[in-house]
Amino acid sequence: MIDNLVTQAVTAISQANNAELNDIIDAVKMRRTQLARSATRQFLKGDFVTFTGRRGTVQGQVESIGRKNLVVRETGPRNTGIKWRVTASMCEPLAIGN
Repeated sequence: MIDNLVTQAVTAISQANNAELNDIIDAVKMRRTQLARSATRQFLKGDFVTFTGRRGTVQGQVESIGRKNLVVRETGPRNTGIKWRVTASMCEPLAIGN
């Protein structure tokens, strides 16, 4: 079902003119913003999360929550204390401290 939907979308995009492409791009950006904002609502300050960063898997604690991003202080096995600004959709909650 999803593959068919994606195939139809790709076909429609390949046949679109410039004005239609601009409308499609705006719709994609708006949907990504909605998804990012809804992802931030599942986290609270103090929650423990994990995500994959440039240096591999990072575990940390949420210090602040923005519209789309979280500020996470690394507290995992490396315990460097580095603060990361991470898109909330990249984070997964950990069961630590619950």
